[in-house]
Amino acid sequence: MAESREGGKQVCLALSKGEALVLLDFLGRLIVDEKGRTLRNLIHHDAEIWALNDLYLRLHRNVDELFAADYTAMVDTARSEVLTAYGGR
Repeated sequence: MAESREGGKQVCLALSKGEALVLLDFLGRLIVDEKGRTLRNLIHHDAEIWALNDLYLRLHRNVDELFAADYTAMVDTARSEVLTAYGGR
């Protein structure tokens, strides 16, 4: 395991491209568009918002679809794929 910024061990997560795109869109709405207002009632400690923001920034750097002309359609497709993969409707 590699060391993190905080000096602790890192945890590596594997996400499908669809999962990453869905999470990026979701966190973008919560953190950027709404300026975290919705999260304020859910957060118990400031570290939680910093961890979510870091996850959002990491996804932002790694999901190229963010800048695609058909981004909205791609997110809709990814949502359907994720839902189907996990047995949803």
